[in-house]
Amino acid sequence: MARYLVLHDLRSDQYGAYDTLIYCGVTGFFTLKIGSKQRTHRFFHLEHKVGDVSQSNDTIISNYIAKKAIRNASAEQFKVSELLTTPGYTIGRIVRPANGFGAVYAYKTDEKSTNEYLDLYAQINAFMNRLSEISRVVHPTKENFSAHGYEIRSLLILACTEVELLFKRILFERPSRNNQNMANFFKLTKLAKLDEYSVTFNFFREFGNIEPFSDWSGIPHYQPLWWYQSYNKTKHDRHSEFTAASLKSLIYSIAACAILLKAHSPLSVFGSKRHPLVENFETNFTLKSPNWAKNEQYWMIPGRPLKMIPVSEAKII
Repeated sequence: MARYLVLHDLRSDQYGAYDTLIYCGVTGFFTLKIGSKQRTHRFFHLEHKVGDVSQSNDTIISNYIAKKAIRNASAEQFKVSELLTTPGYTIGRIVRPANGFGAVYAYKTDEKSTNEYLDLYAQINAFMNRLSEISRVVHPTKENFSAHGYEIRSLLILACTEVELLFKRILFERPSRNNQNMANFFKLTKLAKLDEYSVTFNFFREFGNIEPFSDWSGIPHYQPLWWYQSYNKTKHDRHSEFTAASLKSLIYSIAACAILLKAHSPLSVFGSKRHPLVENFETNFTLKSPNWAKNEQYWMIPGRPLKMIPVSEAKII
């Protein structure tokens, strides 16, 4: 049986105020919506073998809720949807909202991991410092997107190398041991909703909203991203493809770095005090993040932080 989650409106005086997840391999967990509005919810545990086994899961759950969970309730009030994550686990290092008792500690990390995140913030901030230096020579506007040169090419190569590293960090626990390419990274489009992110460069607002992964939106199979192709062309053939290293390609590659860092770096790992490197990053960029439905979010198992399942091993239900 697939795993589900049951949620209920907390405003009822019949139930306590704390989220509780009771995990059992032979039972189901279900998500619950009341009407069209999203409300604050708590968990319910669905007992094993509830109802007629010949009925569908939705029917069994609806009848159970109507009879046992809410007095005088009609089963038609509820919409049941399948939980798309495994309780207690993340999909790779992809950050999604966490729910359940103790969710504030969902992304607990050790000092080594925290320092690794800070190193990533420092690198992208360094990219922005170099972009600021370039802007003293090339005015940072869309009209100059085709501008190219040695400094732009050098920074483009560094930024796209960082894109590759960030993809590997999201996918794998030990990224240095895995040799993957962009065709493999494409699978993260839906899992991390990369195509729904956008970036604004706060000091270069004339660039507008940058969506470096929008070309991956809604397509079933991998297609190369134009700015990453520009990087490959100019890296392998500088003489013939020098103009491929354009200001526009550079801007999109740095925006991709910012998105990939945001997509796998939970700010909670830095504690209550925001680190200066993170503050500098937020000064440089404004990011619009995707929306996550309740059944797409992570759910805590009480008493432990979320654990990581590598994307290659995750059983997405």
